[in-house]
Amino acid sequence: MATTSALMFFAVGIFMVGWNGPTNIAGAADCNIATGDCVTDAPQKKGACFEACSRIPEGCKKNVDRFGKQQKYQCHCKELKECDFANDGTCAGECLEGYSGPNCQQRLYHKFIEKGNPTHGHLFRAQNKKCADLPLKVHFYNLYRINTIMLTIEDLNDEINVTAGQDDKLSCVLTSDTTLKCQGDSFTDSLNIQGTGMCVRNIQLLGCPPELYGENCLQKCNCMNGSTCHQLRGACQDGCETGWHGDDCQSPNYENVAKGKFAFISNVFSYPKTVFSDGICEEKSVTRFANLSIDGIYDSSYQHAACASSKWMKRPFWYVVFDQSYPINQIRIYNTDTYRSRLKGFVVLVDPSVCLESRNDEHLQDVIDVKCEKVKYAIRVIILLPVDWGQLSLCEVEVLQCLPGFYGVRCKEFCDLCYENRCDQFSGDCTDGCVTGYNWNKTTSLCEECERGTFGQNCSRQCNCFDNTECHHVTGVCPDGCPDGYKLPDCQEETAPLDITLIVTLAVLGVLLLVCVIIICCWCYKRGKTREDKSELTTSSYVTMNERDHQKNSFQEERTTTTTTTASETQ
Repeated sequence: MATTSALMFFAVGIFMVGWNGPTNIAGAADCNIATGDCVTDAPQKKGACFEACSRIPEGCKKNVDRFGKQQKYQCHCKELKECDFANDGTCAGECLEGYSGPNCQQRLYHKFIEKGNPTHGHLFRAQNKKCADLPLKVHFYNLYRINTIMLTIEDLNDEINVTAGQDDKLSCVLTSDTTLKCQGDSFTDSLNIQGTGMCVRNIQLLGCPPELYGENCLQKCNCMNGSTCHQLRGACQDGCETGWHGDDCQSPNYENVAKGKFAFISNVFSYPKTVFSDGICEEKSVTRFANLSIDGIYDSSYQHAACASSKWMKRPFWYVVFDQSYPINQIRIYNTDTYRSRLKGFVVLVDPSVCLESRNDEHLQDVIDVKCEKVKYAIRVIILLPVDWGQLSLCEVEVLQCLPGFYGVRCKEFCDLCYENRCDQFSGDCTDGCVTGYNWNKTTSLCEECERGTFGQNCSRQCNCFDNTECHHVTGVCPDGCPDGYKLPDCQEETAPLDITLIVTLAVLGVLLLVCVIIICCWCYKRGKTREDKSELTTSSYVTMNERDHQKNSFQEERTTTTTTTASETQ
């Protein structure tokens, strides 16, 4: 059995350049939904199978399962009537076979491979009982974007190696004694599992559509030119779509100040039209209110009745009113998916000035970017058709205000050299000057590095380096040191000269201190001497007294002896 030391495995991804499916697809008849032709991103099939992989319910003129910006998302609810197109396709019920997640966007590739692979199809069934010995290589019928591989393996050990693709590495971890989970971002049509003494019982392959990423594929990719993003991290290889920034391109550069504000359209359309409702398309009166163009939904499907529309009339118009006056020169108009010719010749007014008179084919674009020649402060934007008889339809209108730090077309430029990133959102001119070490050049309208010999905020300080060498334009640090008499690091502060008053004061204090030390030493010495003399005097007195006592005792003894002798003689 595997031990805790085998919790991490690494799998080298091998991206297949080709694929093993048919190459001569003539049309929908060649697309097999059951074997995964609708979940492959192979260019040969993706376009050819578009119609075959779309759902057109009863009474509908075209597919109704596509939604969102430029209709690039697809609903995979089992019942289309349970799909909430206004809420990222959230399903109220079950998902179609082969999909999972809250929005039914996560692809379960193994559900299709089990039906389309006669040799190893059983390994992709949940209740499989037949184990396949390693090493094992499995080919798929299609190319798939895989981000997760789940393997159920008997006698799992750390000798296993999993590859799927060419360059990408999959990070694998042991989730149980028999389950290995590998994750990455691979575009492949085969799976190669190397090892000995093991066998595979079940394989699960999961992935996201090219426009989504993340857990359960709930996050939207915001990549340049609509390219795909990393399925797990959301990172874009070619950079973010204009108007977005960040490692995962999820941070906007601008705010849409029209969203949720009051809007009005002349003679709102409410006649019966073919719309999708309760699982079928039918003639139904749905009022196309003006606020449908500022609700932030971006669904251009006419059958979803998600766009604002006027009646057929003379000079139809639409406008939005803001909660305050804004400086305006950028507007985005999201077009309908049908009858675009009706928008030909439209005019945009930034109340009351003309911003754009369309004279070309702007009306044929999915998204129309409008840029006014001059910035105008206004509380209203108007869109009208200057025709005798026409119908105005708008799916979404954005009025852009760059967030702090951004400027330019769709606020794609970042004013990183402006002080605290403060700049004019239209010109990019720094409103509070440049960052330290740079100065504003009025001729080029750019922040430029300080000229030689200057540094600091607004380049207002002069370098002071040894031998007039150049200093750092931000800090003023002199790499070759300072002239005599100045301190490092920027050589701006003089070395302090000695103060004569301070010297005299210190000298006097030194003398006083020395005198005090001498006095204390003398006092200590004298005190010690006095104690010594007293000790000698005491000793001398003691000796003299002893001598006197000794002499007295000797005299008494002699006297006693003399007395005794005299008495004896008398007798």
